Amino acid sequence: MGVVGSGNIIIARSEELPVTQHAGNATGKVIRVFYCLKPIQLDDITQKGGGAFQPLRKGTDLTQVGSFVIPIDECISCELNQELFVTVYSVDADDVNKPESKLLDNFQFGPGKSVIFTKSGYKFAKPGEIWVDEEGTNYKE
Repeated sequence: MGVVGSGNIIIARSEELPVTQHAGNATGKVIRVFYCLKPIQLDDITQKGGGAFQPLRKGTDLTQVGSFVIPIDECISCELNQELFVTVYSVDADDVNKPESKLLDNFQFGPGKSVIFTKSGYKFAKPGEIWVDEEGTNYKE
């Protein structure tokens, strides 16, 4: 399950109601977000062919690693009812399969909180906001 640009990611079990939240990119770089229900191991994502990302496992089963791309100053909507482990890389704007640097490693992201990925890591967004963190910093200004 992958998204390039703005879109919706629905990660929910059918018996539970998901919670809508957002993930915004305020890093100044295009980012690729890998997610899984369990911690992501190094062998879950290979780097080959000049450093390009190649997911080893594909499918919608969340015990497998999925990924999506968020362009600079864009966000995605997520519907979650469970925690995910998230690893984030900045990627080449012209080739989203080419990593530049790892920004976060196995960050736990769960329902009820929106997140803003920043140059120094991440901040949780203020409830009801997409680009304003819990301390009041606005990342769209």
